[in-house]
Amino acid sequence: DDREAVFEHFRGKKLFAAWDPQVLRDYVDHGTIDADGSWRLAFDPAVESHIYDTLPHNIEGLLRRHPLKCPLAFVGGLQSAELRQVGGIDGTRRIARGRVMMLDGTHLFPMEKPLATAAAVEASLRAMD
Repeated sequence: DDREAVFEHFRGKKLFAAWDPQVLRDYVDHGTIDADGSWRLAFDPAVESHIYDTLPHNIEGLLRRHPLKCPLAFVGGLQSAELRQVGGIDGTRRIARGRVMMLDGTHLFPMEKPLATAAAVEASLRAMD
């Protein structure tokens, strides 16, 4: 099956190696398309790149000028290189007023541990009541 070959292709890549197998299957089934026998991503990678390229680097200053109007909680991956790149968890703790939960995993922890992620999100929401 072509989809199985695509699954194995992604599973062999470092970025996807820690993903939960069902999440990776969903990614293959819904995030790739067969373009006349050549599988490719169903989305434009340039869009994802643009999202990362345009994230504000001065979020605390922006939030001082435009405070949040709702509570915020943060769930992150303990091994997230991306979190370290933006200066660590301290600013996030201030913005989230301590409502921070860190899970085992990288920046892509939701794909690595989907059930633990769902439980953490649910617990965070319940704690805001």
